[in-house]
Amino acid sequence: MKIRPEIRNIIGKFSLKEPISVDSVLVNIDNDLYFITDGSGKKFVVREAKRVREKDYQFEANLLHVLGANNFGAPQLVPLKNGALFAKTKENWPVFVFEFIEGKQYKVSDIKLRPELAYLGGKTLGEMHAIASVHKKEIDENKKRNAFTEIDAFFKRDLAKLSSINGFAKFCDELKEFKTKAKEWTQFNPDLCGAIHNDYGPQNVIFDNNGCYVIDFDWACCGPFLKDVGQGIALWVQPNNETEWDNEISRNFIKGYNETAPKTVVLNSSLAFWACFACLSDACTFFISFLDGQYPNINLTNIGQCHRYKRYLYFEKYL
Repeated sequence: MKIRPEIRNIIGKFSLKEPISVDSVLVNIDNDLYFITDGSGKKFVVREAKRVREKDYQFEANLLHVLGANNFGAPQLVPLKNGALFAKTKENWPVFVFEFIEGKQYKVSDIKLRPELAYLGGKTLGEMHAIASVHKKEIDENKKRNAFTEIDAFFKRDLAKLSSINGFAKFCDELKEFKTKAKEWTQFNPDLCGAIHNDYGPQNVIFDNNGCYVIDFDWACCGPFLKDVGQGIALWVQPNNETEWDNEISRNFIKGYNETAPKTVVLNSSLAFWACFACLSDACTFFISFLDGQYPNINLTNIGQCHRYKRYLYFEKYL
């Protein structure tokens, strides 16, 4: 497998047993992933993050370190031989090494997610929020990304290419309204905020016989815990295939969350608001990617072509 000499040299600086072999490489716009095996036969994942700022990856390293110290189910960071938690490339991109986790992942589009898996997913999210709520100083929440970053980034773009899309003006008004309300809520409820995963879908949870593990913390930031819960409900319930959100999957997700979370939640209009907010924020990510040319084969004519916006419409009726 091809691997840049710089990355191979950086991998050699981590606390791994020689010789190290590269099994496979996965390249995308956000990260380059190298799946490796060290001299003891143990597997690891090397991640070169290509679109994060220094404060953001320091936040991720701090968060994973705190979660690991509290026996949370997340990838364990492998330190460098000098004790640092990550290295840097000449472009100043961070390079992390994680222990590889074996298990089963489910895609967001998988409609056969079992209730017991939703329960485990909710319980694990609650555990993360409970740890984050009491370790704010160690995690250091001073990072550039926050719960409003995607909406802010969307409005900074030249949106002329999207202006002719049916429903686009309404979408922009909805973004402004939800952002204003979400910011007000956040300012008045600081005790219900902390480190959130910010991309808590079933595709970012690995299940095995012992429970589950959360992966992909590169979007993690400080924000309302309810944003994670709302996004979790939006992604785990599969509203494109359900007629009501109060169903066996959502009830089990909330049941699991409430067993471990710092504050219990219920399926009410408040949670529906955060599900809507999370869907709108994710829709911004889609449109930014579209403007960046990542979907050249999509001809956008209607706002409803964005799946996350359709999920927003699903939860809007519960406000």
